[in-house]
Amino acid sequence: LVVLLGGEKAVIKMLEQRPQVPLIFPLQWLEAWEMGGDLFYACKYGALQYVLVKPTCAVVMFVSGAAGIYGPNSFSLARLHFYVFFFSNVSQMWALYCLLMFYVALKQELAPFNPVLKFVIVKAVVFFCFWQGMGLGLLAYMGYIQATANFDSVHIVEAIQELLVCVEMVIVSFLFHKAFPVEEFVDVEAIERDRSQDPSNAHKRERYRHIRQNAADSLRIQDIKDDMTVYGTMKGEEFYGAVQATQEGFTSVIQSARLSSSTPRPPDTKGRDATKDVSPSSSSKDTHGKHWPDPII
Repeated sequence: LVVLLGGEKAVIKMLEQRPQVPLIFPLQWLEAWEMGGDLFYACKYGALQYVLVKPTCAVVMFVSGAAGIYGPNSFSLARLHFYVFFFSNVSQMWALYCLLMFYVALKQELAPFNPVLKFVIVKAVVFFCFWQGMGLGLLAYMGYIQATANFDSVHIVEAIQELLVCVEMVIVSFLFHKAFPVEEFVDVEAIERDRSQDPSNAHKRERYRHIRQNAADSLRIQDIKDDMTVYGTMKGEEFYGAVQATQEGFTSVIQSARLSSSTPRPPDTKGRDATKDVSPSSSSKDTHGKHWPDPII
């Protein structure tokens, strides 16, 4: 979707021109992400964090399964299956939330590209399979899927899950063709025209060159470096602005304190300087009329 809108810089500029969008339910009571780079990178990294969480959970499943402490389809707190399920679920929900925020913020700009169908199809492959597996595991945990003479309930659940995925992916493949038409990404008419005008196989060699280039790009991490550079620069400017504002605030307070200390105090109501103590009288009398010497100050 970012590519279809013209790239990251174009999307950030679009967001800066849009009115402020509040966070959607259930986080509408929190402070909204500022339109522009803040919202874009919050949505982007919020969605991409699942790319790191999912392989990490897979490694934990593999190691704990080999150690015998994973407990598939078990929701006991003494097994790691519950914790893997919990963190994976939280990661998925946050990724979905960020994608929905991105769609809400750019709903008008994304309308020509049929984003709802794209979103549903891609997430159905990942999240629906996950919840389907969790549902089957819960059925086995509740006793609705029981072991047989040849297979235990764990293997039966896995077999049902794999069979359903095979059937569902056939349906999803047709929906993918509708959600991601090739015309959105390449000029099909120009390709057909070049192919008809070129009697040699130059267009095939060019196509294979693009395939090799795209395969190499999928393994590059330059985009991650660029993202971190842009994001770090943006946050660095925000931090520098906050530090500068704090310094200006301290400077203003210090100057105000110096001005107040250098200003003389006004005289009291009797016309005498308030900074001076009232001098004692030359002599003082007690209640009996006797004179006493003045006190030594």
